[in-house]
Amino acid sequence: MLGAEELHDAIATATGRPGQFGAPRRRKVVVEGDTGNAPVASMAMQLATPRGSSDLKTFMQAFGQANRGTPARPSQPSPLQPIMLMRSPVVNERVLAEKDSRVQRLLDSYTDNGRVVDELFMSTLNRDPLPEERALAVTEMGRNRVEGAQNVQWALLNLVEFLYNF
Repeated sequence: MLGAEELHDAIATATGRPGQFGAPRRRKVVVEGDTGNAPVASMAMQLATPRGSSDLKTFMQAFGQANRGTPARPSQPSPLQPIMLMRSPVVNERVLAEKDSRVQRLLDSYTDNGRVVDELFMSTLNRDPLPEERALAVTEMGRNRVEGAQNVQWALLNLVEFLYNF
């Protein structure tokens, strides 16, 4: 099972919507004109102790966010984890077709819903959809293209296959 930081970064990569983590401050000499803003990282694995919004902290803790000062521990499944994948803004806001997300870029790039589905599967699960999966996803997109594409991306992120990175 992916660890908390790995899972966050996999979601960010699959959706094309990275996070924003403030890097820890370092002691430094203040230079005239320096605003004092700490650098921002886009992936959880870039920082020793990822920080972020309360939604992000709750999500990361549910998946066993590592205390980088101690040895790594195996991920422990819990009943909270599927709920976090289904309900957390960490997932739900990233699947929306906005802010240059992968879903938005694919919808803008392709008129063929089948091609959008194929690309979503490849970018999320690194495989082509099975014929039944493709047919179901294309049907969903046929009802409402934008909402259907968002739902397909959300469903792929909620598959056990994604969480365990088979």
